[in-house]
Amino acid sequence: MPGLAVLIVSALLPFVPASPAGAALVRGARIVFSRNDDLPGTEPEIMSMTSAGTNVLALTNTPAIVDLGPVYSPDGKRIAFSRWGAGPDSQPA
Repeated sequence: MPGLAVLIVSALLPFVPASPAGAALVRGARIVFSRNDDLPGTEPEIMSMTSAGTNVLALTNTPAIVDLGPVYSPDGKRIAFSRWGAGPDSQPA
């Protein structure tokens, strides 16, 4: 059912641009997701917001780096995500 949850979040929060990497994960009252504004020179960033769709916070700000796939740790205190560097030979960190 994770795909259904993402669909519901996207339908309720149309201001959050959809992207292939835009999967959301809910933990408590906050949702983490990756967002790409599709602006020149920008890449996906890790974001957080309340379950009501308010108080959107950028957790990363790395214009030339791709940040994807945020997940909460089992205790909910940390967020792990994939980071890809710039350049043709970059690899996931």
